[in-house]
Amino acid sequence: MEVVTDDDEERDEAAEAREGTWNLANAPYTIEGELEGFQRFGTGVRKSGGWQRTVGLFLVVLLLAPIVYSVLHVLASVLL
Repeated sequence: MEVVTDDDEERDEAAEAREGTWNLANAPYTIEGELEGFQRFGTGVRKSGGWQRTVGLFLVVLLLAPIVYSVLHVLASVLL
């Protein structure tokens, strides 16, 4: 009987992220699937190195910047 540890699962997820196979547990066009996809993207960025990590972090910032701007804009309009 084979024992599967958390490290094995993390290595498998990192290998899948590098290979481009997602194997999502949820449908990709549901909220759960979208969140799972973002989680896998974050795992890939965290485990990659060099220029791939830089590009991944840039994309994360690019995705989060409009959300942060919108929240700050709403807070400023409410507080002022």
